[in-house]
Amino acid sequence: MDAVPSDEDYWKPLYFSTIAGASTCIGAAIVFPLRKQEVSPQLMSFSMALAGSVMITISVISIGPECLHGAASNMLIAFERAVSFGVGCGLYVLLSKYALPEPPEEILADKLASLDDNNQNYSNSEVESLIESSTVEDVESSPTLTTRKDSSNDNEMKVLRRRPSKEDIVEAEVEVVETEKKESSLSQNESYWGGHDLDTKDKRRAWRVGLLLFVSLLVHNFPEGLAVAATTIKSPSLGITVTIGIMIHNIPEGIAIAIPCHAARPNQPWLSFALASVSGLAEPLGALVALLFLRNIGDDPTAVLSLENILAFVAGIMTTVAVFELIPEGRRYHTGWPFWSGMLLGFVVMFITEVVIDT
Repeated sequence: MDAVPSDEDYWKPLYFSTIAGASTCIGAAIVFPLRKQEVSPQLMSFSMALAGSVMITISVISIGPECLHGAASNMLIAFERAVSFGVGCGLYVLLSKYALPEPPEEILADKLASLDDNNQNYSNSEVESLIESSTVEDVESSPTLTTRKDSSNDNEMKVLRRRPSKEDIVEAEVEVVETEKKESSLSQNESYWGGHDLDTKDKRRAWRVGLLLFVSLLVHNFPEGLAVAATTIKSPSLGITVTIGIMIHNIPEGIAIAIPCHAARPNQPWLSFALASVSGLAEPLGALVALLFLRNIGDDPTAVLSLENILAFVAGIMTTVAVFELIPEGRRYHTGWPFWSGMLLGFVVMFITEVVIDT
């Protein structure tokens, strides 16, 4: 930052960042018209696709150029950016594995699905000869027969998949039982926030995704607050432009958090609204940190605590959450127009706000 603001304008960056963060409440308010209604698969697909598209677009067209600034001519900077991005990815892995693990039913499904990894492709004639050379009992107790398109010539190929044995199933079920025992020993508060009190698999999945979104967008909004503070101190008029742009793109972020939380707990709309709104409060917090402690942040791109490194860390979190959680979840609920309209809307809104900010 080139200049320190005068006393009368000192807190203006904080005001602007608070306004920008508060716009998350506009998107979060979508839960109130829904009241206690169940969230439809179409709306879940739309909101998940919207969130995934928002995160990827921000990472590519907004954060990406900032992170690459100076990296092409300086290997140390490029290495720092790559490490920061990797640390963000690693934080997602820790969150998804330890803080917000998959529900027990998903563990069982994954275990049984992994037993099919060593399937073999055979031609139709080879399958027929295998069946003819086996007894009926052999065929029923070993592989299961399915078909698959051969990508090389679009012909159907027979696929023999090993049927899970009783021992395999028992082993997978034992692991699930052990997981459920650990969950039963949790306190009421831990059980609530972990989603273990929810009565269906879909609600537990929705709650988990909602909390992952909350954490990732909370982390994302912090450097946004830094950006608002930095631009406002340099130029109040530019600060207003940046604030308007961030306000617009915070609205779909509020929707993205509120919808899965409401799907999990439809009788608690205020909780969904609060979680989405709190994520926006990281923006004034980021601005306050910039004002009080980090006035020179971003001036030295080689510094470990540079704004570019922080942004690369945030991009790592958002990209992995979008690719491994949000987009697959959106497609799981619906693969038609709700999913693709969410993807398109997220890209368009983020692209327009970036154009506004740049101009």
